[in-house]
Amino acid sequence: MKVKVETDAEQTIGNIRDGVEQYKRLLSKQIFRALTVVEVQIKKQLRGPSGLRRRTGRLMNTWGENKKVIEGTDTVTGEMSSAGVPYAAIHEFGGTIKAKGKALAIPLPENRKSDGSPKITIRELFGGLGSKVFTTPGGVVMLASSKGKKFTKLTPMFVFKKSVDIKARPYIRPALAASKDTILKNFGLFIAAAFSNKGGSE
Repeated sequence: MKVKVETDAEQTIGNIRDGVEQYKRLLSKQIFRALTVVEVQIKKQLRGPSGLRRRTGRLMNTWGENKKVIEGTDTVTGEMSSAGVPYAAIHEFGGTIKAKGKALAIPLPENRKSDGSPKITIRELFGGLGSKVFTTPGGVVMLASSKGKKFTKLTPMFVFKKSVDIKARPYIRPALAASKDTILKNFGLFIAAAFSNKGGSE
């Protein structure tokens, strides 16, 4: 007695290929969702725990603009970045900012808004106030108030520095740590559903 099993190899390979492509599409959606979980946590960190002050909101908004999933032949990769925000990395890791020109002009408390930007810019000071502005040997830009020919008050406006050290105020690493359990749980559910009798799940 003989038992004979036949199959159409081409059709079988095609079915496997279709299954792989369907799985990749579902995996791409799952990875995009994982990026969204991280994005939410990054924005949460930027709103408070990181200690960073919002000025333009560009750093926060860019994380939602650059999410993408790339499907390769054998891989599915998710990427998210702060492209276009050059100060994103130094806030995360800290470091030293060096002057490209002669010096950095750092606004001092009496000339600083709540967001850290100057009330009066260095160009405005030297461009329109003439003899009322001078720089001390220590690199402090002073604004002199006068009454008649007498100076009545000196206000420190800026300090010139060759470089400035920025302390690390991480927001990405804490966000990843806070996202880890949720992402692992979601992927576990996805894999269980994808390989069950019910097939893949969105």
